[in-house]
Amino acid sequence: MLRKTIATSAAVVLAVGFLVLFVGGGARFAVGLTLKPIVDEFGWNRSDLGLAVGLFQVVSAAAMFVAGRLADRASPRLVLGGGLLVSGIGIGLMSMMAAPWHALVLYGIVFALGNGAASLIPVGVMVTRAFPARAGIANAVVMSGMSVGQLVMIASLAAVMVTVSWRWVYLWLGAACLIVVPLLLVAVPNVTSGQAKAARPAEGMGVVEAARTSQFWLLIAIYAICGFDDFFVSTHVVAFAQDRGVDAFLAGTLLALMGLTGLIGVVAGGAMSDRYGPVWPTAFAFAARVAVFGIVLVN
Repeated sequence: MLRKTIATSAAVVLAVGFLVLFVGGGARFAVGLTLKPIVDEFGWNRSDLGLAVGLFQVVSAAAMFVAGRLADRASPRLVLGGGLLVSGIGIGLMSMMAAPWHALVLYGIVFALGNGAASLIPVGVMVTRAFPARAGIANAVVMSGMSVGQLVMIASLAAVMVTVSWRWVYLWLGAACLIVVPLLLVAVPNVTSGQAKAARPAEGMGVVEAARTSQFWLLIAIYAICGFDDFFVSTHVVAFAQDRGVDAFLAGTLLALMGLTGLIGVVAGGAMSDRYGPVWPTAFAFAARVAVFGIVLVN
């Protein structure tokens, strides 16, 4: 009975983590879906929203670091709940923006803080504690929530945008973030600071110690490059497709389909990580990115 209860609790953690990343995966790429109608309506430059996306990357990265430290020392549930609440407010208020600085504040700062807190970092802590023996595949499953969210939510929101307007896209996303908060707080058990410390690994490097190694900075560089090309493509691919004569719904569907291919890679990478370790799957994934961008440049 105890084993069954523990398994059920772990499955709930996995499901909730998936849902958090599902909503976040859809929300953070919505700016690419709505870029062209926004700049066309207001007469802005695309760089006005591009600047907000760049600010988002910086602020969310800092928020992820803080969220990770809080998740180690306290309850990931509270970190995720707070992040979703702030995300919902920031992305929902994007529906009311009328000036470029509104996007900077709401998307680049408010939503970035919330999305950084309700991100893979605290979700990963929560899932790793629930599945210590199968952390690789468990995190792959929960990480697939980002890709599935991009696939399902962006495709759905593309239909909303062409049927109603881009403002409803942000209203729906804000509501989705806020709806997940009570589900998270009810479904996932709270963890006290004492339990959190007990669940932390007994061995391992701290940040200062890790920063003295070349592997740490290599990993930082890989994440930086991957993060840049992820957001560069997701921000501009829909507008680029529309510039080439593709209608708005089909262009949004192209962005959604990126989530499907990402889903395949995430699950396969997690299974390979459990079997062969994390180095070779990471190297293969990074090499594939380089090859794809090389093909784009040549053509």
